[in-house]
Amino acid sequence: MVDAKTDSRSLSIFGSSWALFLLGILLLVASVNSATLVVRLVALVLVLMLSVRLWTAVGLWRLDLDLSCDGDRFFPGENFSLRFNVANRKFLPLWIRLELPLPAGFEKTKVSEQTSTGGSGALDIKL
Repeated sequence: MVDAKTDSRSLSIFGSSWALFLLGILLLVASVNSATLVVRLVALVLVLMLSVRLWTAVGLWRLDLDLSCDGDRFFPGENFSLRFNVANRKFLPLWIRLELPLPAGFEKTKVSEQTSTGGSGALDIKL
């Protein structure tokens, strides 16, 4: 699994440290110069950026992922199923994408998923 802190695609300008730092400086300069409209706007953007950062930090907390397979050993030409179950046990809603790169020689034969409430599904693979 890719860690959100090391994946450069997961951070936008709203989650970067340098943008938070620049907004803090802008907030300080605007408050010293008594620019109330600018202070309110920058404070609003700063609160939104900190909320994004908090959401990113706790987004995967209390998220359970179970993978199971229908056998222990497989031989060339056999089919097997890989089942997954994802449970979000927190208040925050979460959208995830589960990717499974298959090694050479494997092919997907059928994908079934349930995403409405359960977050479970199966992947049938031919070896």
